[in-house]
Formats: sequence, C-alpha cells, structure tokens
Amino acid sequence: MLRIIVMDDEIQALKLYKNAFSLRPYPTSEELEAKASAQSSAAHLSSDANSLDVSYCNNSMDTVDQVKQSVASENPYAVAFLDIRMEGQEDGVWVAEQIR
Repeated sequence: MLRIIVMDDEIQALKLYKNAFSLRPYPTSEELEAKASAQSSAAHLSSDANSLDVSYCNNSMDTVDQVKQSVASENPYAVAFLDIRMEGQEDGVWVAEQIR
C-alpha cells in the first residue's frame, strides 16, 4: 500500500486531490485477481497492489504531527504533496524541512 499525505490550506485544492486519487484508470485488485485466476490457478496478485492510503491536512502543524506519528509507528508516508504558500502559517518548505 502506498501512503500519501497531502497538505493544502485551500479546501477546494484538497477536494481536487481527493478526486484525483479516487480515480481508478487501472483495474482494481479484485479485477486483476479474477483475471489471473481465470488464466492460471498458480498466479498470485496482492489484494492491495493498487491501494492508496491518502491523508489530507489543511494546516502545517497537523501535517508535521501526522508524518512524525507515521514514522514512530513504523508506517511512514512514501509521498508528500505540500502547498508552498500557506496563509498565516508555516509553508510547505518549512514542513518539508521538519519532516526530512
């Protein structure tokens, strides 16, 4: 499973990310497994091969906290999408420095 964290202070931007990550232009794990089973009983595909675990934050401190918690629990995020310009709070550059 690929873990992703997204930080943006604009709700509309977070909605766009949610829409983008919810699109499934590729077959689901179940569809792949059904196809593999039909072709060969020896084929094996992980049921979470195409899974995404996406967290959304609208402020910098919550993002840093979530990333630190994920590392502490030994289940870190693989990718972070960070808003570079955040109104009235630390920006994405600061967050990147904190989670490095």
